Amino acid sequence: MERRVKLAPPAEQSRARFDLIWLLEKSGRVKDARGQLESLLKTEPGHAGANFGLGILLYRGGEVAESEAMLRKAEESYPLLGKAAGAAKGGG
Repeated sequence: MERRVKLAPPAEQSRARFDLIWLLEKSGRVKDARGQLESLLKTEPGHAGANFGLGILLYRGGEVAESEAMLRKAEESYPLLGKAAGAAKGGG
């Protein structure tokens, strides 16, 4: 999968990288997933999925204030995330 990221055309690299991040997290390599998310956000700071994913990882790791900041950035990049979160909490 890491090779796929390196070989992907520029237009597909962030998607390939995001797939790698998801696989790392699902296989228990949370530290590696976090590093990949942070690296992706250096090149694409407005990537809603990466901001959201890092926010979730931070929350699970007990870094609540940092998590909230990342989740706000995700919502700023993609406002529907906030609506989905509100609906999930019962806020409609």
